[in-house]
Parts: sequence; C-alpha cells; structure tokens
Amino acid sequence: MDRLDLKRRLIERCRKLQQESIDNTRAEMEDAQDSAYEHQPRDQYDSYRDQMMSKRDMFAKQLQQSLEQLKMLDTIDATKKINAVDVGAVIITGDQKIFVCIGLGKFELDNEIWFAISPFVPFFHALRGHKKGDAIMFREKKIVILDVF
Repeated sequence: MDRLDLKRRLIERCRKLQQESIDNTRAEMEDAQDSAYEHQPRDQYDSYRDQMMSKRDMFAKQLQQSLEQLKMLDTIDATKKINAVDVGAVIITGDQKIFVCIGLGKFELDNEIWFAISPFVPFFHALRGHKKGDAIMFREKKIVILDVF
C-alpha cells in the first residue's frame, strides 16, 4: 500500500472519530440545557437547574476543545513526506503502529490496531526527531523505530 495513501486514510479515520466525539458532546450539551429549561423547581433551594447549566458549560468547554483538535487535524498534510518523528508522522515500531495527530487513542483501520497520539504526550517527546532504525528507551522499555513516514 502506498504510504501517502495510508496517511490520507489515517487522517480521514481520525477526522471521523473526532467528528463523532464532537457530535456526541454537542448532543450531551443540548440535553443538559434542555433538562435545565424544562425543569420546574420544587422550592427555592432546588439546584437541579444550576447543576444542569454547569453540566452544559462543561460540555461546551469540551466541545470547544474538540473543535480545536479537529482544526489541528486539518493542518496535517497527507502529501508531506516525513523522515523523522514529528506531527503528522506515521510511526511503525515492533509493538505498535502510531499516528501523531491528536489524542484519540486506540482505533482500527483495515483490521489493524493503530494509536493516534497527541504531540503533547511524553511518548511523542521521547520519539521526536528520531528516524527509521533508531532505538530509544521509554519507561525502561527499548523501542525500535521500524519505519517513519
């Protein structure tokens, strides 16, 4: 399979996963808001409405962060060839297949397990700048980079 085609498909899969997260968060936010507006207070000490509005605000903050991550994902150029670990890199190690984009965690593409990691996690910082064939120690484990693109 063409490397750049794989990277393009990884971006598409991550976009889809992130969009699903955005849609779910938006629905939760709207549900909390609707619950707050529909609630009829039983007495002056009933705090249910305040709780639902706080919940809505929490989901609104999560939604904003998710939208920012989607924008970050959109900045990754699938046509750019990468020789060293950096944002947008696909990294193949002896144990894992990793895509450096946003922190989505474990997902499946073409019956293979992938990990989408953020460029803000310690694992990325340990790998950053390393090339194919390099070996690093991370948390007392040797990691050999089999390929980077």
